[in-house]
Amino acid sequence: MPRLSIFILLFSAIFLSACHSEAPTTDVDKAAGQFFQRMQEAKFDLIYDDAAAKFKEQNSRAALLESLHTLGEMGRVGFWSRISMTVEQEGKFRVIKPVYSIRTEHQLGEVTLKFLDEDGEWKFMGILLRQRG
Repeated sequence: MPRLSIFILLFSAIFLSACHSEAPTTDVDKAAGQFFQRMQEAKFDLIYDDAAAKFKEQNSRAALLESLHTLGEMGRVGFWSRISMTVEQEGKFRVIKPVYSIRTEHQLGEVTLKFLDEDGEWKFMGILLRQRG
């Protein structure tokens, strides 16, 4: 009987750890690529629909569309390259902030994206744009 109890405890621990997986940091460029692709295709509603639940609690669709409009005014993003990345803990949430150098049709800039680890997947949480000459 003690062996069965140990087996059940081990199985439960393995099962619970498998159910809560962390998003791999290597997937951040995939999430950013999806974001930039949606920007190019003007699928702003899809960016909002797939954003982190916490983002949608704090931001309206209209607020996101307004902030993305500034990036859209720079023209289509034709090139992006990650130049840095930080991984942080915000309360109980793991957050990743990659910074990308971008080239659009009209100018250069830097975009900092913020993604939240939601059930093992990086979900959009915010954007900061810095325009350059």
